[in-house]
Amino acid sequence: TTEEGCLSAPGVSVRVRRYKTCRVTATGLDGKEFTDEAEGLYARCLQHEYDHIGGITIINRMSQTAKIANRRKLKKLIEEHEKGGK
Repeated sequence: TTEEGCLSAPGVSVRVRRYKTCRVTATGLDGKEFTDEAEGLYARCLQHEYDHIGGITIINRMSQTAKIANRRKLKKLIEEHEKGGK
């Protein structure tokens, strides 16, 4: 479990459990399918971005304790979003 931040929730960081390694299959800019294996930070980044494809952010991965600890920051982000930005 390592602390993780996200540009979707600036200023918020939370401990997120991720696999240490992963394998992804994707389509390159050339239209050809490829498979890549990753470990460490690269694996964490791939899993983080894969979450986004599924509509998941680090906020969805927060424990209840983390949500309480970050409640002011989360409230501010929600208010800014409802206003249409900063």
